[in-house]
Amino acid sequence: MMRRFKFPDVWVERVMQCIKTVTYSFLRNGEIFGEVIPQRGIRQGDPISPYLYILCAEGLSAMIREYEKCGLLHGCKIARNAPSISHLLFADNCYFFLRATKTEAQTLKSVLQRYEAWSGQVISYEKSEVVFSPNTLEENCRAVCESLSVKQVQKPGKYLGMPMCVGNKKTEVFGFLTVRVQQRLEGWYNKELSKHGKVTLLSSAAQTIPSFWMSLFQIPVTICEDIERKMNAFLWGSGGNSKGVKWMSWRRVCKPKSCGGLGLRELRDFNLSMLAKQGWRLLTESNPLVSAVMKAKYYPNSSFLDATIGSNPSFAWRSILAAIDVVKAGARRRIGNGRDTTIWDSPWLPDVSDGYVRTPMPEQLHHGMVHNLMQEDVCRWDFDIVQDVLQTRDVDLIKRIPLPLEEVTDSWFWILDEKGDYTVKSGYRWLQGELDMVDKGFWIKLWSLKLPGKVTNFLWRVCTSCLPTASALILKHVDINVLCPWCHSASETDTHVLFECGFAKTVWNMTGIFSSVQYSVNNSAGMVIRHMFENCSREQCVQVGMVCWSLWNRRNKWVWEKINGSAFGVKAAANNLLRDWREAQITVEKDQKAAGARQWENPDAGWIKVNVDAAIFQDNSIGCGAVIRDHQGVFLAARCKKVDGVWRPREAEAIALKEALSWIMELQYKECIFETDSKTLVQACNREPEESFFGTIVGDCTHLLKHINSVLIRFVFRSANRVARTVAKSAYSMSDNGESGLSLLLVLSLMY
Repeated sequence: MMRRFKFPDVWVERVMQCIKTVTYSFLRNGEIFGEVIPQRGIRQGDPISPYLYILCAEGLSAMIREYEKCGLLHGCKIARNAPSISHLLFADNCYFFLRATKTEAQTLKSVLQRYEAWSGQVISYEKSEVVFSPNTLEENCRAVCESLSVKQVQKPGKYLGMPMCVGNKKTEVFGFLTVRVQQRLEGWYNKELSKHGKVTLLSSAAQTIPSFWMSLFQIPVTICEDIERKMNAFLWGSGGNSKGVKWMSWRRVCKPKSCGGLGLRELRDFNLSMLAKQGWRLLTESNPLVSAVMKAKYYPNSSFLDATIGSNPSFAWRSILAAIDVVKAGARRRIGNGRDTTIWDSPWLPDVSDGYVRTPMPEQLHHGMVHNLMQEDVCRWDFDIVQDVLQTRDVDLIKRIPLPLEEVTDSWFWILDEKGDYTVKSGYRWLQGELDMVDKGFWIKLWSLKLPGKVTNFLWRVCTSCLPTASALILKHVDINVLCPWCHSASETDTHVLFECGFAKTVWNMTGIFSSVQYSVNNSAGMVIRHMFENCSREQCVQVGMVCWSLWNRRNKWVWEKINGSAFGVKAAANNLLRDWREAQITVEKDQKAAGARQWENPDAGWIKVNVDAAIFQDNSIGCGAVIRDHQGVFLAARCKKVDGVWRPREAEAIALKEALSWIMELQYKECIFETDSKTLVQACNREPEESFFGTIVGDCTHLLKHINSVLIRFVFRSANRVARTVAKSAYSMSDNGESGLSLLLVLSLMY
C-alpha cells in the first residue's frame, strides 16, 4: 500500500521494521515475564496503528473513487443536488453505498479483494450485513447477497453507538439511558456521601451519561424528566435509599451558582444547547460534506437560519431544527468587505437582543448590501451615508463594528461568547436566562469563599431554606416535636439554631464577631447571613461560614448521638477543619518575572520600547496612549488618540495596540518591543484570530506586525505601564476623534 502511494523505500522499510520487530511481555506482581513475538504484527492499541489505518483507508477510498469515475460504482444521493456518498470509514466500522445490482456487488467484491491483497487486512464477511431500500426487488436482494457473501438484515443496528433508525417509538429506543443512570446511582447509594459529594458525582458522572446521544438526537421529554427525578431523589435521599424530603425542585437546583442554584444541568435545555452546536456547524459549514448534504436536502435556496422542517425529514434533522432558535439568538455576521451581507435581511449589528437593522427600509434599497455603507477606496464606514439612511440606534451600533485593514469575506460569529465561536456552555446559559438574571453579587461572593465544599454547600442550603430543622420538617408534614432539642424554650428554626439559641450566642461571643450578627425575630438565617456578608470582610465571612457549619454539626450530634459539645469545642472544631483544609490545598508559586515585569526595564541596545494602554471614558469613547523610549530609558515620543464608539476593555486594548503599530510604521522603527498590561491581548496575538470583533482588531494587529522588521509583544503589570496609561487618559480632553503628539514636559506634567 505504501509503495502504491510512492513512499520511498527507506520509509517503507522503517515502517515494516516497526511491525515485524514488536515483542510483548507480561507484568505480574511488579515483575516482567516472558517475551512474546506476535504472528499478526502490532496490536490495535499500538501508537502507530492509527497511522497505518489512515494509510490503508486512504488506499481503499482511492480505489472506490477510481471505480466511481469509471461508472462502475454509484454512491447514494439523498437529494437531487446532494453530493454522492459511496463509503464511510471509521476504524472497523465501514459502510458502502451502491446500487442493488449484481454487477455493482461483484465490482465492490473485487475492490475489497484488491484491498486485502495490498493491505494484508482480511474482510470479515461473517460479521458483515447488507440493508436494502424497501422498494428493492427480491431477486436483486438475493443476487447482491450471493455476490458479496453476506447476510441480509431488515434494519441496520448502530453506527458509532448511535441508532441508525429511530422510528416512532422513541421512548423505547432511548429508554436505556434511564436504566444506565439508575444503575450508576445505585452504585453510590451505599456510600456515605455529603451533599457536596453527591453534587460532584451528579455533575461529573451521572449527567454525562446521556451527553453522547444528546449531541445528535432530541431525547424525549419523558426520558429527561425520568432521569431528573432519579437524580433529584439521589441528591436529597439518605440512608442508602432515594427516600427523603425533596427540599427543592430540580429546576431550582439547576439554576447557575451565581443565581442561587447548584449549577447542575437541566437535561432538556442541555440537549437543545448540544443540538444547537450541530446547527452552528451547518451554518458556518465547518464540516463541508455534512453541510452540503443537509443543504441540498432541506434548505437548497436559503441559509440554515431560514430552513424549515421540509418533507419526510429524518429524526436527526428534526432534532437539529428544534434548536434553531438558540442559533438565531446569537448568530451575527462578522463584517469583512460587506459584499455578502444584506443591510436589512441579515443579523449583523452587535446587539445581543436584536441584530437586525430596525430603520424602515426604503423600497429602492431592498437589496442593499453592507458594503454600500462603506467608503469606496478604503475599508471604512461612510458615516455621511450611514447617518442619512439609518436611525440613531442603528448608527450607534455600527460605530461599534471594527472593519479589517485587509479585504476579507463576511463570516458568522457568536455574539454571546467572547471568542465569537458557539459553545454549548454559552447556548445553555442563554436558554437558562442567566444573562438576564440579577442579584448575583451575594451568590458569587458565597461560592468564591475559600471554604471546604461541604461548608459552602451547607451555607447554600441555609440561604435557600433547605435546612431540615424541626419547623421546616413540620411544613413538610413530618410528625416531630417543634421545640429546640437543646434549650426546649423556642421553636427550632434555622435562625434559632444558628443565632438565637443561648448556646449559639455563647459561641458567637467567643468568636469576636458577634457585633456583625444583626437579625430580627422574623429574619431567616439566610437573610442574617446575607446581611453579614454585606458588612464583613472576606476573612470574617469565612469565619461566619465555619461557625455556622460547626453549630449545625454539633446540633446533629446531640439529636442523633446524644453527644454534648461545649462552646469551646464548637469553635475549635471550626478552626481545626479550616486549618486542615487550607493545609491540604496545593498552591503553586508562580514566577513573577516569567509572568511579567512589575517595573519598567530598559530594552537591549539598538531596540526601542513602546508602552501601550487604553482608557475607557464615561461618554463611551476610549483613549489610546503610546510612549516610546530607547535602550537607555530616554524619552523619544508619546502620542494619544481618542476613538469614538462603545468598546469592551479587551477591544480597547487591541485598538490601542493597533494605533501604536500604525504609528511605529510611520516613524519607520525596525527593532521594537511593545508592552501592554493586557495578557489576553498578548495571548491572542500569538494564535489564530477569533471570530469576533476582538478577533478582527487582533487580525489587523497581526497584519501590521508583518511589516516591522523585528518585533516582540510582552505582558507587563500595570505598575510597569503607568506612563502609557496616563497618556491614554489625557485623550479625554480632545474635543472629537483625533490624535496628538505629546512632549516630555507635558507627559511629566500629566503624571505629576
